[in-house]
Amino acid sequence: TTATDADWRVEYVPLLPLHSEQIHRYVASTLLRDRSIVVGGIGRAEYLATARELGLIEAIDRHAVIAQIAILRDYAGHGQIIDLCMPVEVSSLTHLRSELASLQGIGAGVRLTLELDADSAMEQSTLLRQFSSQKLPGVSLGLSDNSGQFGHWPALLALPVDRLRVPAAAL
Repeated sequence: TTATDADWRVEYVPLLPLHSEQIHRYVASTLLRDRSIVVGGIGRAEYLATARELGLIEAIDRHAVIAQIAILRDYAGHGQIIDLCMPVEVSSLTHLRSELASLQGIGAGVRLTLELDADSAMEQSTLLRQFSSQKLPGVSLGLSDNSGQFGHWPALLALPVDRLRVPAAAL
């Protein structure tokens, strides 16, 4: 099974700027189309286990990254500053290198942050370190920790990432 543009869509949720930041920050969420729902779709948390089991997660992540790069090119073409953050699997990183390399020369104010599940990143830290050792311009890595437990944050922050997102309740 392959995913087509008609089978998925992306929603953008703006992140609040810190202090006087002049950058547009959004989290991009990939939704699989549910033809019984007019608006919305099936969120990543719901389809992730099935997509992994069927071996489709890398294809879904690739389609989503290609869509985000198109958005970034559009913003860069208008001289706007933007940072898109999107979830991907750690295992998808090696399959995304050629697409991500196309961001080179796109513009200094444009960035794509690939957000990884914190537990998966810890389990696959070797792959994460290999990917991050070959810096790609315009690409940064972040972690999403849904546990809200302070105890393992030092270990997470020791990974080669630029951002750690935690639940608001943890703060």
